[in-house]
Amino acid sequence: AAVLEQEASSHRLLPARPTLLPTSQEDEQIIPYDELARRNAHVPHAHLAKLLRQVLEGSQANLPQGFTSLLGQGPLSVLRDTAGNLQRDFAVRKSLQNGRLNVLHSGILRETGYGGTARNRSREVYAYRNLAPPELIPSRITHQRTFRGHRNATYCILFDKTGSRVITGSDDRLVKVWSTNTGYLLCTCRGHSGEISDLSVSADNKYFASASMDHTVRIWHLGTPGPSGTKTLGFPAAVLLGHSLYVTECIFNPMFNHLLLTVSDDGTARLWDIR
Repeated sequence: AAVLEQEASSHRLLPARPTLLPTSQEDEQIIPYDELARRNAHVPHAHLAKLLRQVLEGSQANLPQGFTSLLGQGPLSVLRDTAGNLQRDFAVRKSLQNGRLNVLHSGILRETGYGGTARNRSREVYAYRNLAPPELIPSRITHQRTFRGHRNATYCILFDKTGSRVITGSDDRLVKVWSTNTGYLLCTCRGHSGEISDLSVSADNKYFASASMDHTVRIWHLGTPGPSGTKTLGFPAAVLLGHSLYVTECIFNPMFNHLLLTVSDDGTARLWDIR
């Protein structure tokens, strides 16, 4: 083990810690061998020998052409049980050795609406095991609508709280609201003199905010879906002045509908009461 540790360290075979910033190979923070050993304490000492034996046995039989891994769906996959069935929940069971899902699987569950606390751990595992296999996801994605109307690049888009409308912000300095059912344009909001940088919808779905490079944030009426709500849809409600440079982000408080948080290139974050 000491020789393996020394050679793995000298040849930089040990993995590096993930980082959000690009770093050179010399600046990478290598994970110590002892820490990797603790993380993989569930792997038996004879596991490598078992894998090599499995490969040798397969090479004497009909080894699939282009064979490169024991983790795929081939006949030699270690993810198969004794009956030869592929275990799609293999990674989940391994990550539960310490009683918790890893970051990747927890993130998948959170984004698909199945995330829970430790008290709902069995619910999380059940949900993950019943998710569609990743290879089937692209085949189930279908094009639904195309929204055409902006005259320049569009970088901001979000649904309202009902999902029946889509709000877009563009470099043409316009904010537009669309119907997700028909794809038709419902209204165009004019007033900004700079590119739109961010959008946000209030928790009660009555207002939406648009941040801009013109140093301002504008609040607009969202109304309600249906004929009665379209009378106020897109009407200006307020203009927030105070930032001295580009407003880069805005977000409504998820609990208090009247509170809006904004940040700017002037180095400040401001909390607004839009009442």
